[in-house]
Amino acid sequence: MSLLKRFKGIAILFGILFLPLKGWADNRNVLCPVSFENIYIDDFFWYYQFHAQQQNSLPSIWNRLKVQGFFEGRYQKRDLEDADLYQLLETMSYINFVEPDSLLWERLDTLASLVPHELAVNTNCSWLKYPRKESHPLYYQLAAFYRAALAYTRSGGQRDLLHWALQNAEQLSRYIVENPKKIRKKDLHPNMVLALGDLYVLTNNKLLLQAAEVMLREMSSEDWSKEQGYYYAAQAWSSALNGQNGVLKENHNLWKKAVNQTMRVTGGFSVHDTLPVTQIDLLETIANMEWCFRLYAATCDPRCMELYERILYNELRAAVPYHGNYVAHDLTVGLENNLMRDPIDEVPMGKLIPLLRNIAVLPDYYYATYQDTCIYINQYFRGEVRIKNKKLDLKLSAMSSMPWEGGYYID
Repeated sequence: MSLLKRFKGIAILFGILFLPLKGWADNRNVLCPVSFENIYIDDFFWYYQFHAQQQNSLPSIWNRLKVQGFFEGRYQKRDLEDADLYQLLETMSYINFVEPDSLLWERLDTLASLVPHELAVNTNCSWLKYPRKESHPLYYQLAAFYRAALAYTRSGGQRDLLHWALQNAEQLSRYIVENPKKIRKKDLHPNMVLALGDLYVLTNNKLLLQAAEVMLREMSSEDWSKEQGYYYAAQAWSSALNGQNGVLKENHNLWKKAVNQTMRVTGGFSVHDTLPVTQIDLLETIANMEWCFRLYAATCDPRCMELYERILYNELRAAVPYHGNYVAHDLTVGLENNLMRDPIDEVPMGKLIPLLRNIAVLPDYYYATYQDTCIYINQYFRGEVRIKNKKLDLKLSAMSSMPWEGGYYID
């Protein structure tokens, strides 16, 4: 939920800290740390939604994986199942970062111990020679590993995952930059561009950014279908880090056009084949949420985060209920059809886990300004906020039980 209120004579200039990790301050980016001295959290809707997933959905996922032999290593080298490990590690790391939990921390360490050490020592990039279809899962898995290593380290993890990720990413980037023809007509994935950009923010190693740019150019002619949002997210993030303002502006304009004309409330862009059938397509939704997230980080346009929150709210209301033990994979609404909700065991992990991740990934994105003296306050995860510095002491209290509905007190 967002609030726009113009305060005459007051202009507060501030930014958002994207990754509070060592190395960020050395980069020349558009974002700056929040300058407020006193900020605290108290929320109604998102608080209970967050805890429902923390206390119910994540344990359900954990038990399902345990039954499947996930923790005995049966997942290894089976196409995209490796990515389930990394996505779950990233999700649980962010949730633990927001609200530390002893059981969750033990499980985080268990997941981290499953990451194979060969990711650090086997950096010859021989898999780049694989045919088109065989290479796609590996790009996706590696990107998921990079993101998980960042999240795990941010949450306080003590294992060497980030060191392994940096070793692997640097070797991969060097190979791609020196041999760009090797990735032509390969089935790449925009998630790798995003992950390399995140590692660049941490290390300021321009080799990572160069490799991301090479990959992005190679992907420009692809039709990404339901994953189109991932490509635009990668384009926005790469252009912001490279200082390509023209490309970023074009991407931003495309986002505004899509939102104004074609985006559904569930976050999708594509046209449904039939009506009144409604399918909650988590793949398309999460891709578009990633675009909102990265474009906001690049432009500080709070409308991106407002849409992000609305998409998340609608998906959770339609798909994952408060008690968190099932999710709707296919909702069919029609005169001859009953409302269907598939149990959580029937939903692909690759779709469910990122949705839960998105509940916790952005709790520290609260404020932004946009080319004027207006103050935009995104109350994601907040029902009350106090902004205090040397010149201003302002308290906002929400009078609502769900996003974008209700009013405010301003003291």
